[in-house]
Amino acid sequence: MGHNTCKVIPLLFFSPLFFSHQSAAGGLWLNEYGTPAMGRARAGAAAGVNDASTVHHNPATMSRLEREQWMASGGIVYSSVEFDLERNSLVNGTDAGDDAGGLAPGASVFYVNPHFNGQWSWGISAAALAGSVLDYDDSWAGRFQATEVNLATVGVAPGLSYQVNDWLSLGANLQLVYARLEVKLEVPIVNQEAKIDGDDTRLGYVLGAAAELTPHTRIGLVYQSELDFEFSGDAKLPAGSNVGVDTGLPLAAYTRLALTHELNDAFNLHATWGWDDWGSLDNVNLTTNSGGVALAANWDDTYHYALGLEYKASAQWTFSTGVAYDTNPVSKYDRNAQLPVDRQVRYAFGAQYQQRDNFSLGGQLVYADLGKAKIEGLGYGGEFETNQVFFISINANWWL
Repeated sequence: MGHNTCKVIPLLFFSPLFFSHQSAAGGLWLNEYGTPAMGRARAGAAAGVNDASTVHHNPATMSRLEREQWMASGGIVYSSVEFDLERNSLVNGTDAGDDAGGLAPGASVFYVNPHFNGQWSWGISAAALAGSVLDYDDSWAGRFQATEVNLATVGVAPGLSYQVNDWLSLGANLQLVYARLEVKLEVPIVNQEAKIDGDDTRLGYVLGAAAELTPHTRIGLVYQSELDFEFSGDAKLPAGSNVGVDTGLPLAAYTRLALTHELNDAFNLHATWGWDDWGSLDNVNLTTNSGGVALAANWDDTYHYALGLEYKASAQWTFSTGVAYDTNPVSKYDRNAQLPVDRQVRYAFGAQYQQRDNFSLGGQLVYADLGKAKIEGLGYGGEFETNQVFFISINANWWL
């Protein structure tokens, strides 16, 4: 491969790289962290929960807790992603590929110290998710967009809240998030594999407010800032050539408005409405040592809706269920195989067992239907006949 070809190839085949993130609610954001609220699709979580994960859902609600609390959770994510090829070309071939999904682990830790200094409370959360996200066949028809995607993220967020009066509290988190990305795909010019990998660390923040409207009703409002990752790494091309590549991948800012209402001593109703600023992802800048280009993403803002119900069956057992819906962020003409996400529907179930006064255990199961995610790209087209994710987690909670 000649010197001039090495310079041209990066701008030809790295155009889809900005989509390589794990499928999650609201476009790219993850929605499951192994907390009890996961069992009701996180409906009402921004209005406050009764455990240490409240520092993550809305830092303003930490003042609701009466004692110091720890929570630890762990679980797995299993995805099944199978493409049904409806249109192809001689270059792309007729291989639809096998199941591109797989397993990935997840874990999180939360701590809250309420009213450590009068009206002030503080806490901290840490979460990690790592594993193979997508692994397509090397010969499938969409191989020029992706054959493998791997992402690892680790985030730590200390938070502080202030109880203004008996019914209003305010809070904020400062986030430190590390992300590492690796993407493999085939290069059409030489029909060989290429790879890009890079990492980045970003600061973000969360602002929250919570209000007790009545002894049985409360609301919460959360704003998450944008996290604008800039992945700098080497693109390993055929014949051992390396090209420096910089590409940006923003995680959009979002807002969540939540409501929790105690219907009676046994049932609690939860609801959430949200907006994600994915319309800001109109173009993504890609830069190599041979030049730069602005890539059209053409994403739209997404809207999030969730409804959940909790049932306190006894002094020890609490059961929950919920459903969440996120609108589609991208059309079939702009969608690609690195993020096969359409509209998203989540069905959630959970159970918590209060073993003793200062310790409880729980488990949650979420099934996410990511839609058909139809693709009408260059050289091939079709839809995903299977496009689903299962989230399974357990949690342990300690009161000090």
